[in-house]
Amino acid sequence: MDEETLQFYRSNAEAYARREIAAHTRLTRFLALLPPGAAILELGCGAGAASAEMLAKGFDVRPTDGSPEMAREAS
Repeated sequence: MDEETLQFYRSNAEAYARREIAAHTRLTRFLALLPPGAAILELGCGAGAASAEMLAKGFDVRPTDGSPEMAREAS
């Protein structure tokens, strides 16, 4: 990784950590509203982190993404 990219992440590590915690909190709250094993269509799954978490918790997840490259990463 180049020095400019490393410096960006060094300077923004705290913001990224807060963002990940907030996303996890929102997902946890959402999943608590659903019956166990509920079917979920995830539009815009990105690299699949949330999909993986939902699958691990026993939900029937159908992840999709508009970018074939991101969909490949998710699978």
